[in-house]
Amino acid sequence: MILLTWGASTPEEVFSNALRQQVLPANGVSELPKLNPTFKGKDVDYIAEAIEHKEIGDAGEELVIQYEKQALAAAGQADRAAQVSMVKDGQGYDIISFNADGGVKYIEVKTTTAGPLSAFRFTINEYLFAERNPVQYCIYRLYHFNEDNNTADFYILTEPLKHLLLQTTDFKAYYTEVV
Repeated sequence: MILLTWGASTPEEVFSNALRQQVLPANGVSELPKLNPTFKGKDVDYIAEAIEHKEIGDAGEELVIQYEKQALAAAGQADRAAQVSMVKDGQGYDIISFNADGGVKYIEVKTTTAGPLSAFRFTINEYLFAERNPVQYCIYRLYHFNEDNNTADFYILTEPLKHLLLQTTDFKAYYTEVV
C-alpha cells in the first residue's frame, strides 16, 4: 500500500486477481528456432511439471472469466456476463464469452510466468477449431503471471492463425505394415 500511495506501484500490482491488458508485442519471432537436441539424459519430474502447468493454466482461465464478466457488465450486458463460462476439455477453446455486439467469442487462454514472447503449446484440436472459427476465436496470452497475488499482463490475439508460427515437436504414431 505504501508503494501505491507514493506512486511507485499501480493498483493492479498491489491488489490481487487482476489482469493488465497490454498492446501486442512489437517484435515477434520472424522464423522458427532450429531444433538442436543434445541427446543428453536428464531427470525430469513430469508429474510435478504437469501439476504446475495445470495450476497456472487454471488460475489464468479464472482470471479471464472474471475479466470477461466485468467487461460485459460494464458494457451494460449483465445477461451476457452471466453466460460467460468454462467449457469442457477437448472443445478447442477454454471459455465461451461474447463481444460487445453480442456475438459469440471463443477464448483459448495461454498462461505463463515467463515473458510475452515465450512459446506455448497449441494442440491440433485448438488449431482446427481456430481454423474453422477464425473470426470468433481468440487467444488471451497471459504472461508474467504472479501466483502470489494472482495477477498477469496479457494481450489478445484475434485471428491467431495469422499471427503464429507453429513448430511440430511431437507426433502421434501408428504402426503400419511394411509393404
